[in-house]
Amino acid sequence: MVDKSSTPTPEITRAAQLNRNKIHATWVVCPLVADTRRAPRRTSARHTASEDDALLAYLVGTIHAARAPLIASMAMAMLVTSAAFLMTGEPVFLAHAFAHGLIGFGRLQRLAVYERRRLQELSAREVVEFDITFAVWSALYALTLGLTCYQLTAFADGEDTFALALASCTGFTLAFVTRSAGRPRTLLLQIVGVAAPQIYALVTLPVSHGLIYATLVSGLVCRRLVMAGTAMRASSRCSRSTRPTGAWRDTTC
Repeated sequence: MVDKSSTPTPEITRAAQLNRNKIHATWVVCPLVADTRRAPRRTSARHTASEDDALLAYLVGTIHAARAPLIASMAMAMLVTSAAFLMTGEPVFLAHAFAHGLIGFGRLQRLAVYERRRLQELSAREVVEFDITFAVWSALYALTLGLTCYQLTAFADGEDTFALALASCTGFTLAFVTRSAGRPRTLLLQIVGVAAPQIYALVTLPVSHGLIYATLVSGLVCRRLVMAGTAMRASSRCSRSTRPTGAWRDTTC
């Protein structure tokens, strides 16, 4: 005799079938959902890399495109070195002037190479190479200025030469921040190159109130580096939020 209570009704059979269908659909759909959730992350990573390359190319282009400020800076360095020679009569400043001439020629040559290559599509590797080369030439230029300031402090026989040394060191430090704030590595090399010899001279040479002057110059250097870093991060965030990939332009946010 069959127990009718244990026999599934048609309604129960249909419900069980629907439940099995739902379970099967869950197994099929869930991997697809997981894949669609992972895909934007990979795409976002690719977009971030391309945006970083585009931003680097833009920043490298800005420092290579400003030919007039570069020439003005080199002319000012020659004036400072010539004034140092006229004020002290030391031949070492003639060697500094000759070094400025060679470095200036090299920097202008690099700008010309960049202008020729810019007419074509620059690869990411080439952009990095131009960035490193510009940083090296800028560091040599700044170090020559720093040695000029050191020698001015060492040969100082009055307030005039000492004032020229301090004014040149602080003035070029501020100028470097204005020009190279977009490339932190270049800026760091330039500021250290021009300020470190002057600070060393103030600490080690018999300069009246040398430690006070050294502290003030060191404070100026630290402040300008912090301000430049803050401005760089703010500019990067602003550019990312307002520009699509590959469309970096010189704009004010």
